[in-house]
Amino acid sequence: MKKRVLNVILMCFAAAAVIGFLMLLGANNIIICPFNRFFNVLCPGCGITRAAFCLLNFNFLGALKQNPILFLILFYCGFCFVYFAVNYIKTGKKILYPFKPAVNIIFLILIAAFTVLRNIFKF
Repeated sequence: MKKRVLNVILMCFAAAAVIGFLMLLGANNIIICPFNRFFNVLCPGCGITRAAFCLLNFNFLGALKQNPILFLILFYCGFCFVYFAVNYIKTGKKILYPFKPAVNIIFLILIAAFTVLRNIFKF
């Protein structure tokens, strides 16, 4: 069990190192979305990098303006990670997706609806 706890701690440090590296890069190296460039339509991920930089600087309102779906994605991924970590520490099993397929389908429908509404109302 100690080895499993150590593995989870190492995963957290690795994630922190990646976040620190992205902070060092700064907002000048933002990737241009090919979907937006060719079709002139915002994809669900457009603005997530800028929103993440805003979150890392504790600018929650700026992150919400850049891409509001980021908060839903972070909640979903955070819950999956916590579920994975607790389950892995307790049992040693690596279960990555704690949700039933219906929950994942609802999550994808919400992202698709956000994409359509975002391009209709331009918010």
